[in-house]
Amino acid sequence: MPGFLAETAAVRESTWRVAPIPSDLRDRRVELMSSKIKVTELYLTNLHKRLAGLEREAGPFKPYSDNPDAPPLPEDLAAELAHTTATIDIYERTLERARADQERVVETFELDIMRFRQLKGG
Repeated sequence: MPGFLAETAAVRESTWRVAPIPSDLRDRRVELMSSKIKVTELYLTNLHKRLAGLEREAGPFKPYSDNPDAPPLPEDLAAELAHTTATIDIYERTLERARADQERVVETFELDIMRFRQLKGG
């Protein structure tokens, strides 16, 4: 082969072996993603509890009350309801992305393992 040293011919012509891909590499990445998902799920559970409490607190006020003489919802409670609802939306989207990322890592790793086996000849 032009451009290669004659002394390295044995290396080029020999059968190459690649060390197996450590399965704990994928497992660790998936484990980290699973932890992130779990923490987000727990936080969302707490946010939903908080929202339920705020909605109970807002029950005697308009527009939540059926009483036509109910007082209007206090501004601070309305702001807290809006903020909690917006935060839930953000974390639900975050959770969806984290789950999709985890699926992609697992799929990519499986494809890499298949390709490795093809290249290895087995």
